[in-house]
Amino acid sequence: MNYVGIRGHRGSGKKSFAALLGNTMDILLKYPFTYRHYDRETRYEFDNNYEEWVNAIMTSPNSIPPEIADLKYVYLDAFGDIPKTFVQLMLGVTAEDLDNNDTKDNLIINLKDFSKTWRDELPEDLELMTAEQVYEMRYTMSAPSAIKFDAYMTLREFVLYFGKDVMQRYMGLNVWIKALSANSELFNNLFSEDTSYKIYCDIKTKSEVSYVKDKGGIIIKISRPNHKKAGRYVDDLRSDSRYDYTVTINGDLMSVKEDVWKIANEIIRNTHDKKEENN
Repeated sequence: MNYVGIRGHRGSGKKSFAALLGNTMDILLKYPFTYRHYDRETRYEFDNNYEEWVNAIMTSPNSIPPEIADLKYVYLDAFGDIPKTFVQLMLGVTAEDLDNNDTKDNLIINLKDFSKTWRDELPEDLELMTAEQVYEMRYTMSAPSAIKFDAYMTLREFVLYFGKDVMQRYMGLNVWIKALSANSELFNNLFSEDTSYKIYCDIKTKSEVSYVKDKGGIIIKISRPNHKKAGRYVDDLRSDSRYDYTVTINGDLMSVKEDVWKIANEIIRNTHDKKEENN
């Protein structure tokens, strides 16, 4: 199994980019040895399908294109999937709620009683708290205690707060890495071939970067300068320079088509070159 990690600020398009990269790698791996030279048939299939992939991914990030559905080499994974499962059970939300960007930004959680409601049903002067603000407030308390006043945050912020600030504070920075490793063991045994890849589409911490790097993987840094959340981070990666590629998304995902093609080719070529060196 080979590893790729995607990092970037909130809203940068990490999961969408990961899905496009995975689709492209699957197309390349569908035709043996095309990664070594320009192949018209493979490039035609990539160009012909790219816009359709973008539209499908915007609707459903986990969709699998029919042209590769019967031949899958690249699998998407996320360190955040396990804490999301906890949040589902805690709040009674659905997996679709947690995958939908509009829902994550508009479904409001009241930390006092976990009631939820839509933003447009709440008072206009309602102040929403960020994960950082709630963490700072809770951190000043000498011992864990119930919140006895109304404190509102979006579903997106609640996932960040629970996954990073709550669990990592009490269970250690590597809590989700340990959980993901335990849950991935069977998967890795089944798909340990040199032609199989796993893309982690939500790298947020230095320990997650180290996890991918320690397995001989690569890191891709995504930025989207004009996005409304471009300056908002809750991770500790600002000072971490461990990345192999940088991709800047200006506008929509059609603007990075050549980046996706180039990186997919290089990842597969480098994997095969390392394999030949080891042999």
